[in-house]
Amino acid sequence: MNKNISVRVVVYGFILNQNEKFLLVERASYDSFPGMWEMPGGNLELKEQATIGAVREVREETELNVYCIKPVSVHSSFKDTHMKQVVRIAFLCEMEDNQQQVRLSPDHSNFRWVDVSELPEKISTFTSYTIQMLKEQKIL
Repeated sequence: MNKNISVRVVVYGFILNQNEKFLLVERASYDSFPGMWEMPGGNLELKEQATIGAVREVREETELNVYCIKPVSVHSSFKDTHMKQVVRIAFLCEMEDNQQQVRLSPDHSNFRWVDVSELPEKISTFTSYTIQMLKEQKIL
């Protein structure tokens, strides 16, 4: 294997609430892809289990305590220009307590609970892909 290739695993929580709406967060203006709406998530730490990483990332970005039900989408991409492979995994999640309030980290400027008929215009490709996978699995 080429030692100049980097591999990154990114985990996300697709959080459904009791009203069958799901959480999207908007990237802050100073962040990469400003204004992009996505599922809360981030990089998996070395030796970390994927579900534990997804729960941790959701908590860091929203202060919500969730648990993972199952993985619902996986996608891998490779950028030749950067010699970087990124593997993305989304987990269907539920909140431990439906009374919790979203409190965003500085990485995000806004959040919305939406259904598939209310998607924002600027939505990440992987979030769109995950929504499609959930429709095919008859979860949405």
